[in-house]
Parts: sequence; C-alpha cells; structure tokens
Amino acid sequence: MLVRKNVAEYPKQKVHHEDLMVVYQDGAATRADYWDNEGHVIHYSVAVSDGGKKYVFLGEAQPGKPRFRLSYTLTSPTKVALSFEIAPPGGEFKPYISATAHKK
Repeated sequence: MLVRKNVAEYPKQKVHHEDLMVVYQDGAATRADYWDNEGHVIHYSVAVSDGGKKYVFLGEAQPGKPRFRLSYTLTSPTKVALSFEIAPPGGEFKPYISATAHKK
C-alpha cells in the first residue's frame, strides 16, 4: 500500500486544498482511492507501463459525471512529470493541470 497526502495553498484565490490518495492491490489489479476537502471521491484503476516509469490512474466512469485521468511519468531518477485530465460525461479528456515534481 502507498499513501500520498497533498496540501496546496492558493493565496490569491484564498483556497486551501488537501487530498489523500491510497494506492493498493486488489487481487491482481492495482487500484487507488482519492478524497479531498472539496468533497471529491475518485476510484481509480491503475496501469503501469514503460518498464515501471509511467503510471496512469483512470477514474471509473459514472453516468452523467466527469471522468478523471492522472498520469505520472518518471523522467529522471529524481523528477516526475504529472498531468491531470478531465473528460465531460461522454466526452474526450482535456488537460487540466500539468506539472513537474522533483525530489529534494
């Protein structure tokens, strides 16, 4: 099991964001559950590719609701690129956030 906790402050918008994601094995499948302080709950299936360098978290489809896709790609031993995409109900994924994170 892997636990990721995130806190982000957006002072100009006066927004405080906290989220928690738990990644776990469900039999042979890798899954993840996400919760945040805005009331979002996302249940993801997780696919690993490129020799363990790319992780794609695909949110479950729910009728009439948007779908989410979160991707992490290891670009160096200390750096990861991430993207978060949203698809409207029945629509195509579009980028929402792109970022790079690095190990201190």
